Amino acid sequence: MKSSVSLFTGLFYRYKRLLALSALLGVFLNLLSLATPLSFMAVIDRVLISEGYATLTVILAILLVTAVLTQFLQAGQFHVSQWTALGMGSESAGVFYKHLFRLKQSYFDQTPVGEIVSRTAELDRVRGILTSWILSLAVDFMFMLVFLVVMLGLSVPLTLIVLATVPMHVGQYFIFGSALKRRERENFEAGVNHQSAVIESLQGVETVRVSGKTDTQLEGIFSTLDHRLRKSYRLAQVGMWSSRMSEFIGAASEAVILYYGAKLVLGLELTLGELVAFNMMKDRVTSPLIRLASIWEEVVAFRLSVERLNTVLQYELEQSDSSTKSLRKLDSFNTEVTFDALSFCYPGSEKSAVSDISLKIKKGERVCFLGESGAGKSTLTRLLTMVYDDYQGDICFDGIELRALDLESVRQQAYYVLQKNMLFKGSIASNILYASERQDAAWVKYCAEIACASGFIEKLPHGYDTPILEGARNFSGGEVQRIALARAIAADTPILVLDEATSALDYETESNVVNNLGKLGKEKTLIIVTHRLSLARICDRIVVLRNGKVVEEGKHEELIKRAGPYRRLYGYQFGDVDRLPQVAGAG
Repeated sequence: MKSSVSLFTGLFYRYKRLLALSALLGVFLNLLSLATPLSFMAVIDRVLISEGYATLTVILAILLVTAVLTQFLQAGQFHVSQWTALGMGSESAGVFYKHLFRLKQSYFDQTPVGEIVSRTAELDRVRGILTSWILSLAVDFMFMLVFLVVMLGLSVPLTLIVLATVPMHVGQYFIFGSALKRRERENFEAGVNHQSAVIESLQGVETVRVSGKTDTQLEGIFSTLDHRLRKSYRLAQVGMWSSRMSEFIGAASEAVILYYGAKLVLGLELTLGELVAFNMMKDRVTSPLIRLASIWEEVVAFRLSVERLNTVLQYELEQSDSSTKSLRKLDSFNTEVTFDALSFCYPGSEKSAVSDISLKIKKGERVCFLGESGAGKSTLTRLLTMVYDDYQGDICFDGIELRALDLESVRQQAYYVLQKNMLFKGSIASNILYASERQDAAWVKYCAEIACASGFIEKLPHGYDTPILEGARNFSGGEVQRIALARAIAADTPILVLDEATSALDYETESNVVNNLGKLGKEKTLIIVTHRLSLARICDRIVVLRNGKVVEEGKHEELIKRAGPYRRLYGYQFGDVDRLPQVAGAG
């Protein structure tokens, strides 16, 4: 996708009939608006002079019919334009959010949540301008020429006075345009900072309370709010002076027209009715110009909104639509996953998270990645599901390089349980079945039993239908982990990646979960990231990482005999480190 403008121009084409109908109704409304000034001219110049009551009755009838038609046409135009705006708004939001969720992970790593939310709000502003202002202004400018011709027929000098205001409005753009753009950008950034501060504080409200720092946190929020309000005030000030200048130009031109028009009437070069009609019609010429000047603040905001949306729409996707067509689908997992000379560095970091790692994980094998924090364990599993794709080396599924595979098909073969589990609003059952093809109650219960979650779930008043509140705040950390683990089991993928998936469980529950995982069958490939060696012991192979490199691998018994880094870690956890030999470089 190129830009937000191209997004909406595509929608313009799809909604061209409704937009054309709205424009046509606008044309008729403008034609009807000619009736009022021409009627006043006829009444003043003919009816009042000749006392033509019959003509007056006809004019009255015309005005009444015009008024009725105008109301119906305005109602019809409102209905059509609103329906069009709703349709375009719905479709544009759908396209935007679909694009947003396909962006590379680096975008979400680098962009605060508050800023992302603020950018999505720009959709409404862009849609509003494109569907309302541009369409109505286009019709207004077209009829501005029609009224201009009529006005020239009434009085060329007065028309030239009206046209003389055009460069004044253009000058207004040069005076206030850059200031409005700068103030609008500052106001947006201040709004993002305030929204981010509020979101961060609400997400960490429990930490704020237990730390006794509520007042301090509120001071931070009020500080960002004060900054935002000041920026908003400065933006409003610039907009106000821009509007004042526009209104002054309009008032000055009206005074000049009244003065010069009166002289023309007194000199018998213009009738009183023509002056009144001209004065009524001049607004139809100057109004689009004044309107354009008065909404210049919004026009500048529109340009900035487009820029903000483009930072999302022009960001690189995980896999583009064009590349997806040429990628192979991984319909099944049959042999092995291989890492060959794999290296990766996080964006903005100079240090490699993993370096020159070569491994093979066979189908049905249970492999544990073990090591200290920052050793590269989670990075390795995230690369496996291509959360990041700018790595060096190769990751292959059944001999096919990961970047040559359709990403969605890969994720249907490998389910990744994150360190920080996210449960969505809904019932426990709907969360467990979130990624499952099977949707029956028996399957929900089976998966919950494997994850040791059925015990506490079935004690709840509503059981599996118990609603999960936002942030899963009605469940403990251990309960959330078990529901998330049940969700992973329900996905029933050939490869199951557990990244510290039992870190919040007590040892007894963890032991039961470990034993239950053995019931998943020999075809299930398990990749476990953990600090706990109780999980490592059930694995066929243990891979010890340190500083992004593999320093040791093998079975539990083999590694204990080697007296290397694994044995030292084992000693630390089980309290017999004093009886183990000190291994140089272990830790």
